[in-house]
Amino acid sequence: MTRAKTYEDISCRYFLRPGRRNTRALLEAAARRAEETGIRKALVLKVKEVIGKPASF
Repeated sequence: MTRAKTYEDISCRYFLRPGRRNTRALLEAAARRAEETGIRKALVLKVKEVIGKPASF
C-alpha cells in the first residue's frame, strides 16, 4: 500500500545580515515560489525594527 506524501521538502534562504540589501533577493525568491505553487496574490508587510527591541506582531 502506498501512503500519500504528507510533507514537501523545500529550499530555505537565510540572510547573513538583516537590511535592505536583502529585499530584491527576498522578493525574487517569493515570486519564484509563488509561481511554483500557483499563488496569485500576496500580502507584503513592512515591519521596522528598533535596535534592541524586536518588532511585535
